[in-house]
Amino acid sequence: MKSLKSPTTFIAHESHISDVKFSLDGQTLLTAGMDNYVKMWSVPDWALTRVLSGHKKSVNNLNLTADGTRVITASSDKTIRIWNLDIGSQIRQIVGVKGSRALLSPDDSCLAVVSNPWLRIVKLDEDDACERIKPFPKRTTALAFSPTQHHLAVGGQGDDILIYNYQEIRQVHGIIGAHEGYVLSLSFSPDGKRLASVGYEKQLCFWDHATWVMLGSVYLENQGVQSLTYSPSGGHLAIASDHRITIIDTRSMMIDQIVDLRPKGVYCLAFSPGGRWLACGAADKRIRVWAFPR
Repeated sequence: MKSLKSPTTFIAHESHISDVKFSLDGQTLLTAGMDNYVKMWSVPDWALTRVLSGHKKSVNNLNLTADGTRVITASSDKTIRIWNLDIGSQIRQIVGVKGSRALLSPDDSCLAVVSNPWLRIVKLDEDDACERIKPFPKRTTALAFSPTQHHLAVGGQGDDILIYNYQEIRQVHGIIGAHEGYVLSLSFSPDGKRLASVGYEKQLCFWDHATWVMLGSVYLENQGVQSLTYSPSGGHLAIASDHRITIIDTRSMMIDQIVDLRPKGVYCLAFSPGGRWLACGAADKRIRVWAFPR
């Protein structure tokens, strides 16, 4: 892969940027910040087109529905809000659910929300019924939904990765001793055949989704991994960690390139549909966007 060139950089929020997502058509970049706002930027000129306001505290996560018409936001103000993406208006809100991390299932049926020590499963197709489980005694730190099966991978303070059937809210498998100490981040490949995980011991591991056997591993120099993001083709995996972005070639399971950034706190990454762009949100209030070589 060719090296990433200098990114387009712009200040997007008044505080740390917590999440980034591209719209389904790739024409809009959505950003969430600790300044309580969600902002929408046009692609590829990166001009601000709309601000979604209503949250009273940090917006921690953005989730787009499968049809691309709605965005679901989770905030420290104990609300989950659902917005019409076309006109930027709020459709409804769910109150009383505070979470540091929230992830929407591929079928849009439920939202998994980390509210330590609990993991809450909010069933959006059942009048927002909420069930809670306690995967780990103290902390849950990582979530990933399978795009092909009703599986939710959960990591936390411990060595194991737990696999749940999220429709039935029951554990169906566990990868025992997957990592040491903490599981920091998880991500399924777009075809659902692999699960990538990173642990406190700096190992990136690839697991076969059918057998849960480890296919290979890569040692990472940085410990503070915040997120894993597959490219749409599944050929690359982008890792956000502290002041660094690491690009992994998933076929060879080797480091392709490392991009060191000046600011600490590289929190989130997102590929655009088709993989043309790679966007990064950081603690310095800035968005960086690279043209990703294909």
